[in-house]
Amino acid sequence: FAYEGYEEEQYEYQGGQGEDVNKEDKILDNILDDPLGLGYTCALCGRSFGSDKSHCKRHIKNVHSKTTTAMACDFCQKSYKNYDTLKTHQRATHGVYSNK
Repeated sequence: FAYEGYEEEQYEYQGGQGEDVNKEDKILDNILDDPLGLGYTCALCGRSFGSDKSHCKRHIKNVHSKTTTAMACDFCQKSYKNYDTLKTHQRATHGVYSNK
């Protein structure tokens, strides 16, 4: 997944084991810009996200975060790992379409 001109060391997560990847500066540290302008890549796992940087940021928060706080559905109290999976559940199960 390496882009031409990048060294492999640049893809390694630079934070310590106990650091929270949710912090905005840590998230941005782990987003690689494609040198050809084709999009963004997660430096932690190499997944590419096209031209929308927010998709890469959301991926890092949802997949690489060390946060263990579960989010509960207001309607049925089921627990979800992150905001995105909670909102997907609410749309599919309860028909709730809100931006809150």
